Amino acid sequence: MEPSEDFLLVAPGIGKYRNIQEAVNAASPGSRIVVCPGLYTRSVEIKKPGLTLEAKETNGEVQLSTSKGPLISVSLASKETCTIKGFKLIHKAPGRLVSDKHWLEELSYDQDMDCGVWIENGSVTLEDCQISLGTIKNPMPGVLISNGEVFLNYCEIKGNQNVASIGILCKDANLNMHSCKVHKHKDSGVVLKNQTESSICIAQCIIADNMNYGVLCDTPESVPVLQHNKIMQNQRAGIIVTKGNQAKVKENEIKYNEVGVQAVDSSPVLIKNKIRCNFGNGVEVTTDVGGAFVKISGNQIYENENGITVKGDMCKALIENNSFIGNNRKSGIMVDDSAQAEIRGNEILENVWQGILLVTDTSAVIEKNRIYGNLRANIAGGRGPLSISENRIYKGRCEGVFLFEPNDCKIYSNEIYENNDGILVVDGTTEVLGNSIHDNKRTGATFAGGKEPKKDKEGNFYERVEASVLLEDNEVYRNTEVGINIRDWVKGQIKGNRAFENPIQICILSQAQFDISSIKKSNEWTGEVQLPLPNYCEIV
Repeated sequence: MEPSEDFLLVAPGIGKYRNIQEAVNAASPGSRIVVCPGLYTRSVEIKKPGLTLEAKETNGEVQLSTSKGPLISVSLASKETCTIKGFKLIHKAPGRLVSDKHWLEELSYDQDMDCGVWIENGSVTLEDCQISLGTIKNPMPGVLISNGEVFLNYCEIKGNQNVASIGILCKDANLNMHSCKVHKHKDSGVVLKNQTESSICIAQCIIADNMNYGVLCDTPESVPVLQHNKIMQNQRAGIIVTKGNQAKVKENEIKYNEVGVQAVDSSPVLIKNKIRCNFGNGVEVTTDVGGAFVKISGNQIYENENGITVKGDMCKALIENNSFIGNNRKSGIMVDDSAQAEIRGNEILENVWQGILLVTDTSAVIEKNRIYGNLRANIAGGRGPLSISENRIYKGRCEGVFLFEPNDCKIYSNEIYENNDGILVVDGTTEVLGNSIHDNKRTGATFAGGKEPKKDKEGNFYERVEASVLLEDNEVYRNTEVGINIRDWVKGQIKGNRAFENPIQICILSQAQFDISSIKKSNEWTGEVQLPLPNYCEIV
């Protein structure tokens, strides 16, 4: 038997070892194997601990190319180490009868499967390696990690966009990935299917031009960390988080994807990202069969379709302190399908549709935001509990706040100004308390609707929701037409308000019953008013 060595040089034609595997077989644990530039066509299997395999020259190419199985496979005990540096791995798998659509379900995770690098266990470092799947003809992963701990530094993993591949498939392992580029895969860039206790960190990487997802986080309660990456030009989502995963997505640039970040039945935290110029929504939160609680904080979200969408009756989102949710082609924030949102301390501006749009029995708390310059209503809402408080709502091209058939809605302690109409409410029940409503181009606050039947889109009549308002302790001034405008069948209480410097301070054209005498005594106005004649209204 040939004696093992601590330093081995692979130099075909002139050295002792004709290929890398011969050197691995001869090495003792802990040996360093240095490989001269050249093309090597035999795959490498590593089962000895502590080996370091590295290219002899920084700029010289060590190419390892085969057409079957893994180019390099590593199988060690849990704490044993291996380091691989400076290799270029090119797989040339021939075509097989494998469906692109279902190939992931067919993976056997065994040592004979086609892939660039297969890691079963141990602590493995890949550094300055290139893995190319550009000539493959059947689906495969570039790096398959089925257990253990893997460090990827300064590596490039490239597909060809014609045959399904995944850059990195990590299953039940720890992964620390830094300064890598994963791109041009027909499936996804990185797929994480890890155990709950697995440690995952992907930092300062470029994950781009993949035809499915950039990064897929797919394990319940696992907490992968994605930080300081550029995730762009992926044809579905830049990042998708599913099945209760709790990914932390921090300080990434996420752009030019179909959707920036998609959360499905999961609870990720999105902090200080720049999510921009995606063709669909910037952030899309939905539920299918499970619940979700998503935190979206400190981000810049702009030039997407909708900035943020939250949808589903078991879906909750905390949207807070985002410095810029603006210039989106539809709404800044859309909450739909019975979802719940807390929207606090954000800057929401100049979206082509609404700043905040609440649809179909949603509920929301909207507090301490600056919402301005949106081309439709700054805030538009429908049915469902709604609290709007301590916001600055201004310079809307349409309404500052528009509500249709609100139920249990409170608007209080806001400053609402320089919109077309400050507040417009049609049907429903609303409390408007302690607001400053001024300098709007038409009315400060208008309330309409009520008893009279209406037609739906099919032309059928339906009974309208009763319209009722409590208007108390507001200051309404310098609006261009009317300060407070009550119309149709609206009823309710108007007390403690101050109205001044409007052409008409208060106008009541309501067919409901108001106590006009009480309104006169309990409100303060200076200037013209338009109230019904005493014999037109009865005191209830």
